[in-house]
Amino acid sequence: MDLSPFAITLVLVALPVVGVLALAAWLAERGIDRVRLVDRRGRTLAEVVLGQDRDRP
Repeated sequence: MDLSPFAITLVLVALPVVGVLALAAWLAERGIDRVRLVDRRGRTLAEVVLGQDRDRP
């Protein structure tokens, strides 16, 4: 039984997940709590909150 197609699929699925987790850890280490995507007028299109506000207990 050849498991190479399964292994290739597993790697292709796991790499983006690991990449997103590494990016979130890097942003958290730099102290970035939220990431916003805005349009040219400054309206928020999407916002991702990575951690809690430091002002709140």
